[in-house]
Amino acid sequence: MKLSVLIPVYNEEATLAELVERVLDVDIDKELIIVDDASTDETPRVLANLKEKHPELRTLRHGARRGKGAALRTALQAATGNCILVQDA
Repeated sequence: MKLSVLIPVYNEEATLAELVERVLDVDIDKELIIVDDASTDETPRVLANLKEKHPELRTLRHGARRGKGAALRTALQAATGNCILVQDA
C-alpha cells in the first residue's frame, strides 16, 4: 500500500523545508505531492531546493492564486497512492 501525502502551500517559506523533511522521515511507502498556489514569497525557491535534494518530490504550481480547494484538486489528480492524506503546511 502506498500513501499519497498532499501538501497545498501558499507563502510557506518559513516552515516548508522542515515540514517536508519531517514527512519524509516517516518510514512508510509514500509520495509527497506539493502544490504551490502561486506563492508571492520565497516558497518557489524553497521548493526548488527541496526538489534538488529530494528528486522524488512531486511539485506543481498554479500560475495564479486559485485557493486551497483548487490546490487539493490539482494534487488529487496527480496522486497514485492507495490512501490519501492532506497535510497543511
